[in-house]
Formats: sequence, C-alpha cells, structure tokens
Amino acid sequence: MKTLFIYIITACLFLVSCNELELENPNSLNQGNFYRTEDDAILAVNAAYSALQKRGGPGGVFTWYANILRSGESVRTANTPAPVAALGDFSGGLSGSTNLLFIYRHVYDGVYRCNAVLTFVAAMDNLNEDLKTRMMGEAYFLRGLYHFHLTTMFGDVPYVDRLAEDDEDFQIPATPRTEILQRIAGDLRAAKDRLPSVTEYRGTDELGRASRGAATALLGKVYLYAGQYQQAADQFREVYESSEYMLNADYRENFIEAGDNNMESIFEVQFENTPGRPWGQDGDNPQASEGNIFTRFTGASGSDTNPIPYWYNMQPSEQTVNEYEADDPRKNATLFYPGGTATILTTEGVELNYDSLSIEDYAWRKFIPEQAYTGDPLNSPINMDIIRYADVLLMYAEALNEISGPSAALPLINEVRTRVNMPGYPTPGFPASSPDDVFRIIVHERRVELACEAIFWNDLVRWDNAGKLDMATYVNNPSFNINFHKVLPIPEPELSTNLAMEPNENPG
Repeated sequence: MKTLFIYIITACLFLVSCNELELENPNSLNQGNFYRTEDDAILAVNAAYSALQKRGGPGGVFTWYANILRSGESVRTANTPAPVAALGDFSGGLSGSTNLLFIYRHVYDGVYRCNAVLTFVAAMDNLNEDLKTRMMGEAYFLRGLYHFHLTTMFGDVPYVDRLAEDDEDFQIPATPRTEILQRIAGDLRAAKDRLPSVTEYRGTDELGRASRGAATALLGKVYLYAGQYQQAADQFREVYESSEYMLNADYRENFIEAGDNNMESIFEVQFENTPGRPWGQDGDNPQASEGNIFTRFTGASGSDTNPIPYWYNMQPSEQTVNEYEADDPRKNATLFYPGGTATILTTEGVELNYDSLSIEDYAWRKFIPEQAYTGDPLNSPINMDIIRYADVLLMYAEALNEISGPSAALPLINEVRTRVNMPGYPTPGFPASSPDDVFRIIVHERRVELACEAIFWNDLVRWDNAGKLDMATYVNNPSFNINFHKVLPIPEPELSTNLAMEPNENPG
C-alpha cells in the first residue's frame, strides 16, 4: 500500500460548478471525463487516502504536535518555532495560524475526495462489483475517520456528506458533536458491510487499505467517545474474537520501519522515504516527498562531532517520564532519558546514547528510525498508527469496566502488560478492587502504552466531559482554560468564507 498513495488528481476533482465554462478542452481532465475506467476509480480512492499524510491530516505532523503538546505528554524546547508551539501552548492568537488552517482544510480536502468517490465511482457501471463494493467501503471509512478527526480537534463542525453543487452549498452551519458521532457511526457501519477482512490483504500490495477490522475498531471507539459502552464493547469484542490481530512480541517494533503493517496494526498512515524530493507532506504535489516529517521535527540532535540533522522541536515532559513504573521496558522503547540504554545511529553509523545527544532533558524515541536517514529531505518511511490492537484491548477493558466492573476488564489490561513482561494487576501501587481503581489503571496504561501517539489528549477530553477526572491536572499548564481550550478555534479564514459557521467556544 505504501506505493499506492497518489497525489495527482486534485485538479480533476474540482466542483461541479466549474462545468459552467462554455468551452471544454477535450485534453483536460474534469469530473465529466475522468471517471471512465477501473484505473480511474482506483486513482480516485487512492486520492482520498492521501489527505491522511498531509501536515494537518490524521497522520500529519501538526495534528500530532497539537495533541501531544496539549496533553502534557510533551513540552516545547528551545528549538520549537513559535507557530508550532502555538498549536499546543494555549497562548492565544491561534485562530489566524496557517498551521491551524492546515489541520482544518487538509482534512476537509479528504472529506471532499471521499464524497467524490461516493458520487462518481458509485455511478460507474463498468466496474468489477467486488472491487466497487470495496472502494465504497474505503470511502465510507475514510469519511468517518476524517470527520472523527475534525470533531475531536474542533468540536462542532459541518458534517459534509455530499458534493457542493453551487455557492450556497458552501454555507454550512456546524453540526453538534453528538450528532456528528452518530453520523460517523453510520458511515462506519456502511464501511463494515463493504470492506474485506485484513486477512484478505495480508501478503498483497493492498495491505494498509481500510479493512473490516479497522472499521469495526473505529466504530467501537466512536461509541466509546459517545458514552455508549455496550455498543462499544460489542464492536471491540468482534475485533477481539476475529483472531486477525495480536500484540507484537516486541513492543518497540511497532514504531520502526520493520514493524509497519504488522499483526498489531489495525490502521496506520502509510509513508515511504523518498530522498531528493522537496520537503512537504502535502500529498498533492507530484514532486513532494511521501516521507514522515514527524521524525525530523521531533528527533534528538546528535553531538557536535556526530550530528543527527533532526530539529528536536519537542521533548517528553517530566510527567511522562515519571509515569513509567520501574523496569517497564516501554520507557526505554519510547524515550531517551538519563540511565536509559536506548541508542541511535548517525547517518554514518556511529552509535550514540543519551549522553551523546544534544538534548535538554529527555527526547522521544518512538517513531524515530534506528539510524538517521540520509538525503534531503530526511523524511522517514515509518508509518503512524491511527489505531492498533493494544489500543483496542484497553478501550474494550474500559467499556467492560463501566458495564461489569474489574473482573471483566482486568484480563484484557493484563494482556497488554504481559506482552512487555510486566506483572498483572493488581499490584502494590495499583489496587483493582473497584471500577474506580480499574479506571485509574486504564489511565496509567494508556499514558505509557500509547505515549507519543496523539491519543491521550482526546482521552483527557472525553474523560473530563464524563466527569471521570480533571484534565487540568494532567495538562499542567497555567494558561489552560477548561472552559474553552478543549477544542482548537475555528480558523478565521473559514469563518470569513462560510458565513453560516460561528466561532466555537475557543476564542482563539
């Protein structure tokens, strides 16, 4: 799947209103003449995936920075550019930010492409029916994922499920978040009915596309966010009982190139290293790199004599470092820290440890290649996880804890613990006699198991909304205001263009 992401058809997926031109160049692509062959349909579906890679997309560097910095998992360094820091430091003045606009527009670009597939590919009558069914499932899945991303980032946003036909169709009021979640669930149910199992993809070039298991897992997550615990548990049970996924024996392997699309992966954003192409991660420039630039933004710099050309724009917070229990191997797999044994190779193959790195206190190791890549840009081929099996086990445990209490939840949590040879719960530091005890365990496990995966911020928001905890104690930032900082502000250019939209609770 890594080689299937394409970025060439934005120009041909423009609005139907463009057909008002009196003359049409027969050699140019447009909606009227593009959707003719099976290859055209496949290109259209691949284009819907490409928004995942963009800087503001679900796998994009600005999305991950916003969530990891806001959650208190990470803090800025002396190297952090102000526009990047503004995504996560609650300092205000963000609504006019170009980086914020990327997050909003890049994802709606993905929504638009899904709607194009669901309109034009659906109308094609010369396709293999099984392939057509799969492509419809992929579009429903991606449309649901993109809207889930939008509502977790911005709260109430327009839910867009059709192509615009005239200028008035661009004036769309925000849909309440509760309704968005239910509409996402509808898209994901439609995807489940159409997508093949991941087993059918394994061993083929199609591995990495949306599967029935991915739609089921994401549907469970949506129900969990909506507080519908039984419905969530039902979906997670399907994934669990499918036996199509398992925990990878080596936790660290989930975050290096060798572990891309492994048995623990349920859905991840695909990247590949393309040295010599211009820096980008915008997906639509045919010359842009399809590499993962999170590495370059986040990786630790080397020593003066053995440099590693990463920018070290954020570092793990002391809270994150201290959350790990003694002897938890996930700490060494995730972080560079004093006393840790993690190493990294320079481009020349020189091995550096913590003491040899140019860092302030700590550095992230997760998603950083074992050896620095050469060339310009230094874009990594390591995929970014959207949802993996360990995440599903912990969410399944959370749902069951709400329904049935500790006895149902603990075995699932302990599967995650056993994988890294940590003792099962209860432990001396974590009793497990009540649902509240188990919830505390779940918070801890999600912090250490899923650290630096852009998940914990959304966990904090939903738990705070449900009255389960006070997220301010985790965010640990005096500028954080619980009344409006749970969402990012709607970008000012969008409010100027879509007059039916109103600012959300975050004034910017």
